[in-house]
Amino acid sequence: MPAKKKTSTDKKELTSITTVAGEKIDIPALNWAKELKLLALIEAVLGDMSEVLRDENSETSDIIAKALSVAPDKVTEFVSVVLEQDNDWVEQKLDLPTVVEVVVPLLRSRLDLVMARVNPYITLPGQPTE
Repeated sequence: MPAKKKTSTDKKELTSITTVAGEKIDIPALNWAKELKLLALIEAVLGDMSEVLRDENSETSDIIAKALSVAPDKVTEFVSVVLEQDNDWVEQKLDLPTVVEVVVPLLRSRLDLVMARVNPYITLPGQPTE
């Protein structure tokens, strides 16, 4: 079997976090069942954020702030799925920087992965087709 070709999505993913009490927690691997739960949560949050997402001037920080303001329970649930902990544990053991540390790189890596796999099949308006 040929060696796997390196892509821009082959970034080191977060493997552990530290709780507010200083306890190091390993981040379990994601399986398809978890990915499906995360996709459902993302879809729910995006529905509440359509206005900020349509604004071309929105920065990543605007999007994160909006997600945290319109759907903090969904963000908490997202982290609980990733860490295999209940929502109360996430709320009691983690702070905002740690929640963001879990959510943002994971969303970014998944978006990069999907786009890298899908882009070869997408023809943008005005592009010549093969």
